[in-house]
Amino acid sequence: MARRHRATILGYYHSRSICCFTLLLIANTVVRGVMEHSICSSYDGCRVSFKDLIATLQNPTREFSDQIAEPAVRDEHGRFEVWAGNVGARHAPKSRVSLDHRLRESSFYRERVMRLLKDLEDTLQNGASCGRISSYTDNTNDSTSHEFA
Repeated sequence: MARRHRATILGYYHSRSICCFTLLLIANTVVRGVMEHSICSSYDGCRVSFKDLIATLQNPTREFSDQIAEPAVRDEHGRFEVWAGNVGARHAPKSRVSLDHRLRESSFYRERVMRLLKDLEDTLQNGASCGRISSYTDNTNDSTSHEFA
């Protein structure tokens, strides 16, 4: 029904003027952005970031296992998956068991969950990027400090 409505509006505005057509495209983009951004998509981002961090810890470009242990990250990833399954975060937004569906009337809590998932994703990405930083820069700084000592 929403597609038919948008198509009707599109035809109407397109026949009126380019300005109205542009406004419709902007509104359509906003609606599409809201629909695509869900708790489920935030969960997917965290899941991918967990896997990326674990892969980085298996083959790091520099050693930092004393700061982040791979078994601990795997354990937290498992806990995250159990949580996501229990609350319905991994289910499609239109599914009745999904967290998106359960929080459809409570935008405050829905956005709060999405913000927490985004923070988790950012933290996981930062951890993975630390593992990808070349050890060359660390050796350059160490050798320079030894030359002047």
